[in-house]
Amino acid sequence: MIAILIDAENVNPIFAEQIFARAEEFHEEVRAGIYGTAPALANWAPAILKYAIDSHLTICASKGKNTSDIALVIGAMDLLPEASGFLICSSDSDFSALALRLRREHKHVIGLGTSKANPLWMQACSEFVTLVERDEKAELRAIVAEEIEKHKDEHGWAYLGDITITLKKTIPAFSPANYGFRSVTPLVVSLGFEAEKRRNGQNVLMYVREKQNTAPEENAAADPLLQAGFTPDEAAEIRECFTLAPDMRKVFNAMRRQFGSVQGKDYYNRAKALLG
Repeated sequence: MIAILIDAENVNPIFAEQIFARAEEFHEEVRAGIYGTAPALANWAPAILKYAIDSHLTICASKGKNTSDIALVIGAMDLLPEASGFLICSSDSDFSALALRLRREHKHVIGLGTSKANPLWMQACSEFVTLVERDEKAELRAIVAEEIEKHKDEHGWAYLGDITITLKKTIPAFSPANYGFRSVTPLVVSLGFEAEKRRNGQNVLMYVREKQNTAPEENAAADPLLQAGFTPDEAAEIRECFTLAPDMRKVFNAMRRQFGSVQGKDYYNRAKALLG
């Protein structure tokens, strides 16, 4: 049996496919466990369901404690009698002692982490596999562009809800948070598309399309937020918050969550004057 132990606090879920592809090379039963706090496990939720990973929630009593690391080590020792090999998924050198302990029991230990992993951690393992960070945004853009082409209307607009469903089906661990965004709309805008909100009764629906071939200065002139000095990403985030209008209290709270208490209040007042 091959044991996969994943440090959810340290490994991005976009690497799930690479991790399990490596485990399949052994042609043995695979038992996988993942360790982390609630937010970290939530990011891994699609991969947990796809690969049937046993999730182990850890609760930190105070900041700075490596509760998840300790839980992973306990999990490894529980599996020691049964496992012939271990895949420890982390770039954290704190697991060096665990790797050495498992190797003394004649277990094959494979570390899986990014190229930034500590060299001492790499050396402590029987072998180390570098998880390759693919150009995720380029792949994402290709999927969005293809879906827009399939569903666009006569003006090139496609409903973002349909595109989001495809993204979640195509990319098991898909989440805007993995790309540094709060929601799908600003993420898609950052890929070079433009967004438009439409009202359907009480509902606000978002539509996207390929950016039209206008010069940057024309875009800035057409967008009061850009003209006021906001960056394109900030403008997209602000417009996403303002989809909650006319409930301006919700807009205000969304802005503070997105940009922080002080900056969010400032951006809200400036954007409200610009957008009305």
